[in-house]
Amino acid sequence: MNVNGIKGLTWLAAFGVAGYLGYYIYDFWERRDGLQEPISQERQREVLQDVEPPKEDDRNLVAVARVKEVFGRDFDWTGKPPPPPPKPKTTASKTQKAPRVPVADLLKVLYT
Repeated sequence: MNVNGIKGLTWLAAFGVAGYLGYYIYDFWERRDGLQEPISQERQREVLQDVEPPKEDDRNLVAVARVKEVFGRDFDWTGKPPPPPPKPKTTASKTQKAPRVPVADLLKVLYT
């Protein structure tokens, strides 16, 4: 294909994109009154309640539990308050001594 063929094809594609853009703007302008009407609270609630929460799938490339572990959160988009954090475990603290290992066990003379 020569340069004039490529140039003509490029102009044809540009006119096609410009025509589609013009149609899109015209269609938007014709429907703008319907798009400006607010959606009622009942309809919004109905749509939000109709969506089922996504189920964890075994076919994921990365396990959901691993993503939660790495990022440290569940990415909950529902807006519900998070559950309260678990109470810390309290145990009777005993003073622990550092383990002592004799030097003879750690050191071995291989050559003198």
